[in-house]
Amino acid sequence: MNRTTLSQEKRKIAKEKIFNAAREMFAKKGFLKATISEIAEQAKVSKGLIHWYYKNKDELIKEVALSVIPHKEMMNVLQKDFRTVKDLFYEICNTYIDFYTEVKNRKLFLYVLTLKEKEPEIEQEHKILAESVMKAGAQKLISLNCNIDSKRAEVVFRTLYSSLFFYVQNKELMNIPENEYVDMLIEILLKGINCS
Repeated sequence: MNRTTLSQEKRKIAKEKIFNAAREMFAKKGFLKATISEIAEQAKVSKGLIHWYYKNKDELIKEVALSVIPHKEMMNVLQKDFRTVKDLFYEICNTYIDFYTEVKNRKLFLYVLTLKEKEPEIEQEHKILAESVMKAGAQKLISLNCNIDSKRAEVVFRTLYSSLFFYVQNKELMNIPENEYVDMLIEILLKGINCS
C-alpha cells in the first residue's frame, strides 16, 4: 500500500470514528444538546480534527440525520426481483422495521422529526429521499403486473410506508406484535388492490 492510499485510509477511519461518536452522542443527548467537545472526547480525537471534516456542527448533524432514513435500504429492496406483490411488501416491511430495531437509529430518527422545522435543509433532503422511494415503489408495484395504475400504485405504496412509519414511532403504545401488525397491514393492502 503506498503512502497516498494509506493516508486516504487513515482519513476515512478518522471520519468514521467522528461520525460514529456523533451518532452515539446525538442519540444520548439529542442533536442540540450534544457538543463538539463531547463528540471529540467520545471519538478520542481533537475538536480541530472534527472541524477538518465538518465545517460546523450543523454539517455533522445533517450527515447523521440523513443516515437514519432508510433510503438506501429501501432502494436496495426495490432493485430485487419478486414473484409477487406480497413478497415485495414483506421485504419492505421487514427491512424498514429491522432498520429501526437498532435503538440508535430509532432514537436519532425521532430526534430528526423534532429538527425538521429548525433545519429546513434536512427536511428538504428527507423529502427528496422519501419521494424517490415512493416513486420507485409505485413503479415496482406496476412492474409486478398487478393491474394497477400509477396513481393507485403510489397511494398504496405511500400507505404501506406511512403505516410502517406510524408503527416505528408508536411501537411502545401498540398492543399488536410486530409480525401480526405486518401481516394485517399487508392483508389489507392486498385486498385493496385485489392482488397477491
